Amino acid sequence: MDDDTESSEPGWWRIGKYLGFALVMATFAFAGERAGARAAGVLVIAQAYILLSAKRLPYGWEGREPTGYITGPLIQVLAVLLGGLGAAFVAKPTLMLGLLGFGD
Repeated sequence: MDDDTESSEPGWWRIGKYLGFALVMATFAFAGERAGARAAGVLVIAQAYILLSAKRLPYGWEGREPTGYITGPLIQVLAVLLGGLGAAFVAKPTLMLGLLGFGD
């Protein structure tokens, strides 16, 4: 990914998503499953916002030029669905963990 001009996400998000992932893992490890699920939800909501503000999502083989871009109303629907998933993790972490197989 040497060509930053074709990126559809902000430059700071390339580092921010890895930092956010590390913080989510630390939250799971030190604060428990429910807090970790809520932190993951916040990270997913942030990704949905980035996706919505980018207005396009490239697809294709990694390391090659994108085959095309998902744009328009479809990207908005995908961002809203992703944001809803994040909101579900924040609002009902026990239920979401149970759906993923981590519950009691």
